[in-house]
Amino acid sequence: MDNKNTLTIMDVVSPFYTQALMHLGVMKLPDMDIKTDLNLAKQSIDLIRFIETKTKNNLTEQESKTIQDILTNAQVLFVETEKKEKEINKKSSEREEK
Repeated sequence: MDNKNTLTIMDVVSPFYTQALMHLGVMKLPDMDIKTDLNLAKQSIDLIRFIETKTKNNLTEQESKTIQDILTNAQVLFVETEKKEKEINKKSSEREEK
């Protein structure tokens, strides 16, 4: 197989990372209106973690580090987004009570 057509682990992980960012509201596409969805973001992050687990000891050091960096970033963004969503929901509930 020609090296130009060889898939890398990043070719597998990147779409899930992109989906996570989109569902966290961090990445927006001009022609798509995607609402923040923590469940779908978590699912994408979990799939990256699954890939990381299943490929353990079969990746280069750089590939492992890159996947770990992606997971860390996605998890931090998830926690931040979850916190913002809770604050928005709390404010909304307080307004409804008044």
